[in-house]
Amino acid sequence: MILVMETQNRENYGAHNWDGVGACPQYWKSKGGSSYLIPMGSSINAAALEQVLAVAAERLERHTDFEEEFIIGWHIESDDYVPEDERLQLEYDGGHITYPSPRLDPVTFERTNPRYVPSPAMEAFLMQQG
Repeated sequence: MILVMETQNRENYGAHNWDGVGACPQYWKSKGGSSYLIPMGSSINAAALEQVLAVAAERLERHTDFEEEFIIGWHIESDDYVPEDERLQLEYDGGHITYPSPRLDPVTFERTNPRYVPSPAMEAFLMQQG
């Protein structure tokens, strides 16, 4: 089973020209988000889920005068779950996932997969460049 945490990112456009004096102007715009995948083993009990959700909120959410990311929802999926951003890459980018959704260790919440995976064509090109 996989716990999928959905987040929303927002940027404060009011902070772009702020000189740091006084209250920061507020003009927030939503800027997408992420799907974080956390493996939970073959079964999930309520106590373990509550603990993971609490730690996830602590580790994943951030709030500054300039930007914020916060959890907007979560759901449990089977081990073969493919997030929408990866499904779209498979469908429209030649069957290759270049930018995988973050997979997080359920204990440390450290990322366990790369941020970028070059396609075979890109790898061949890079090898030619030396």
